[in-house]
Amino acid sequence: EKSVHLADFPIENNNFIDEVVEERMDLVRDVCSLGRFAREEVNIKVRQPIQSLILPKSDEMIIGDLLPVIQEELNVKEVEFAKDVKACTTYSFKPQLKTVGPKYGKFLGGIREYLANVDGNAAMDELEAAGALKFMVGDAEVELTKEDLLIEMTQMEGYVSENNNNITVVLDTNLTEELIEEGYVRE
Repeated sequence: EKSVHLADFPIENNNFIDEVVEERMDLVRDVCSLGRFAREEVNIKVRQPIQSLILPKSDEMIIGDLLPVIQEELNVKEVEFAKDVKACTTYSFKPQLKTVGPKYGKFLGGIREYLANVDGNAAMDELEAAGALKFMVGDAEVELTKEDLLIEMTQMEGYVSENNNNITVVLDTNLTEELIEEGYVRE
């Protein structure tokens, strides 16, 4: 009888690699990873069920029948695909002093005030589309690029979101009595 150590190793065959399946599993893994990170951020353990996870509509076809994997991994009752996950998030902006100071020093107060009151999602859309935010401070036109801004994504009350590499996940962290009770039962 031959020893297993003397047997031939299988030869790899790249024809068996299914890149579509790999892409789908990469997305599922990234969603689960971001979802766990979001739970940690608000200190809700995975054993505590939550009602919903919101993902971009563009991911729906890719994830497809792998949805139960995400629900199981993140302990969520339902996954919603929203055309715009921005409904649960917004952006806040502050001037990057080392670049804005030399360009617009005397207008800094006005720039801060404008950025503090701007609609974060609309400003981010403008920044993505045009490459800069343009606005007036007094009679001077100000143009700020991403390098001129400190940008922070913030959540609406009751939601937590994480994003990475163009993947955004939003968790509904509003816990009902039923969800809390179910969490206790799981413990």
